[in-house]
Amino acid sequence: SKISHELRTPLTSILMFAEMVSDGHSDPSEQELCIEGIQREAYRLQVQIERLLEWGRMEAGQRRYERTRLDPGDIVEEAVEVFHGTAPGRDLPIAVELSHPLPAIEGDRDALEDALLNLLGNAFKYTGEEKRIAVGAAAEGDVVRLYVRDNGPGIPRREQRRIFQKFYRVDDRLSRAVEGAGLGLAIVHHVATGHGGRVEVDSEPGRGATFSILLPAAGEGEDTP
Repeated sequence: SKISHELRTPLTSILMFAEMVSDGHSDPSEQELCIEGIQREAYRLQVQIERLLEWGRMEAGQRRYERTRLDPGDIVEEAVEVFHGTAPGRDLPIAVELSHPLPAIEGDRDALEDALLNLLGNAFKYTGEEKRIAVGAAAEGDVVRLYVRDNGPGIPRREQRRIFQKFYRVDDRLSRAVEGAGLGLAIVHHVATGHGGRVEVDSEPGRGATFSILLPAAGEGEDTP
């Protein structure tokens, strides 16, 4: 099945790289590449397992969102910091765009951060060598928009209604070449709707994509500075 394939592939790569290091015949530069490969594939495996566990909780109705008053800018900056600490995001420049002032939102900090991390991970996977990725927050009336924008290949309009379904992946050559189980956007959709919001995509083939999580502003209280 697709899920077992997504788990076996990075595990097989980890074992291969580990054998190359342990055989004692590779030079230091090759060993360094193998270690980087182990780190990269271990991160891929970790992401897949965490997404499967999270989706299992969501489908079982066990995912509860603990809401507190949050600064949207903090959520954006924390997500970028966490992504920079991962193997794929370590050296990736990410533009942070925050409008001021920003209304506060009521939400689950960890869930919203994870949703942005899912979007950042997708942006990284589907953009080419010259990656241009931005993440931000903007106020639009009584709504706060959290978004991730990339310069990837874009998504055909006919596919845009379906990409938030579990296990669905866009049927093109690039999508088939990129590993993934098709759960990341389904999780983002669940988080958005679970907070009384929605998720949107603005994209055209060849012009990148912007994924947005739109959440109601918290209402009473001061805007974040």
